[in-house]
Amino acid sequence: MNDLNNPNRRPEGADRGAFYYGLLGSAALLGIAGLRWLWKQDAQRQIQVMTTQTTERLSRQEQEVMKLKEEKWCMWQELLSAQEEGKKFHKGAVAALTTIEAELVHRQGIYCSFTAQRDHRQPIEEKLLSKVDTDPYLAKLVSKEDLREIFKDGYCERPWNTVDKKNGKLMWIFLKEWEHKITQQKHNKIEEVLKQFKPNDSHINN
Repeated sequence: MNDLNNPNRRPEGADRGAFYYGLLGSAALLGIAGLRWLWKQDAQRQIQVMTTQTTERLSRQEQEVMKLKEEKWCMWQELLSAQEEGKKFHKGAVAALTTIEAELVHRQGIYCSFTAQRDHRQPIEEKLLSKVDTDPYLAKLVSKEDLREIFKDGYCERPWNTVDKKNGKLMWIFLKEWEHKITQQKHNKIEEVLKQFKPNDSHINN
């Protein structure tokens, strides 16, 4: 009986070789397809990881940029405020120092005068010492010890001198020192602001 149409029939001879060859070919195709699928899945996973990392990095950089902008704006406002305070202090301190200079010159003129009584210096000296405690500008520039040293200065220009500003030596030295303090304190206000906003290395590394 011819059983060629029997599905359970095992291939024999050449038919068997073709059958196994077909199985091997199918297995190879399935293996390649499987590898392609795995490669595709791995590639998609790597792309997703890289996309996530890039998004996170860009987000951090954007946050750092915003932070730097805010710090820059704050620093600018602080600098403007410090500049205004410096101008205000400079104006007030110069005015106070001008008054002190006039009173010191007047006091030294009395000391060097042949006609004025030297006791008239005492009210002026007491007034000057009191100003150091009451004037907010002089309190940052002048000390009572400085004034007492000036009061000891007995230098007078020639007896016939009529220009009071030529009398005394110490007061002119101290006045120059106080003027320097005014300029220095004006700059110090701006330097204090700049120290608060030092560059952060983390901004550069990111």
